[in-house]
Amino acid sequence: MLKVKDTTAYSIRDIIVREITNSLTLQHNSEYNTELRIHEYRKTIKRCRSLLWLFRLCIEELDYMQLDEKLSIVAGEMAERRDATVNLRTFLNLVQTHTTFLPENVNQQITNDLTKNLKIAYAICNNNPIKTEASLLDDLKTVLTDLNSINIKPCTHSDFLNSIEKSHYKAAQLYFDSRNTLETEIIHKWRKSTKRLLLQIRFTPGIDQLLMEPIITKLDKITDSLGRDHDLAVLENTLKENRRLSKENFQKIHLVVMKERAKLQKETFWLGEEVFSKEHVRTFRLKSYV
Repeated sequence: MLKVKDTTAYSIRDIIVREITNSLTLQHNSEYNTELRIHEYRKTIKRCRSLLWLFRLCIEELDYMQLDEKLSIVAGEMAERRDATVNLRTFLNLVQTHTTFLPENVNQQITNDLTKNLKIAYAICNNNPIKTEASLLDDLKTVLTDLNSINIKPCTHSDFLNSIEKSHYKAAQLYFDSRNTLETEIIHKWRKSTKRLLLQIRFTPGIDQLLMEPIITKLDKITDSLGRDHDLAVLENTLKENRRLSKENFQKIHLVVMKERAKLQKETFWLGEEVFSKEHVRTFRLKSYV
């Protein structure tokens, strides 16, 4: 019979295994097109890497680094397709919200260019034996094999709760850095750190989700807004490289993007204060939620 201190570690390992196993079935699911599958794979990898960061407490550091690197490489191989998909969607949303900020012919030109980029991204990946969907899923299968054979050291449930509290502290530090600097890269790090915290709270066994609901809801809103902020930043960087776009029209796009990002950041920083204030960090103890 397993001791209590071993249960959480094995449970987290089993959740990671289940997440990857479920994602492997998507390839043959007719309800998902390629874009949706890539989106789901990336979500799975984010969940797994967030939990793996906790799981590192009960495995050798080298094992953790190797597993995380494999997941990171798979996620990176999918990034080009993800960015191409999001760029088109983000631009179309901008045009719908700000109907007159660009001439119609420029709107159509950019839409055509982003659509072409999307097709190229998937064509390159589908024809590259290293980046095909099947090869990426094979890489995920090796992670499964490694997880099922890995040596798990004893850890207590409190060890994992303490580690999540450290995630909260790290996200809080990045919140203040983001608010003080407004630098895109730092805000991006805050988004990733907050997403990790959210996923760890949601998936770690023994945490009362009903008690945590107010915090979970705020974290969810923060990561959603920061995700849209990041999408706008990526779109602007992509269009900056578009040689067919005049400086005048790019400047119009830049101003609209900055306006949208400022609005998102204002809302997000306000929410962040409710979760990451110094007082909240000082009093945040997960033992109150188990």
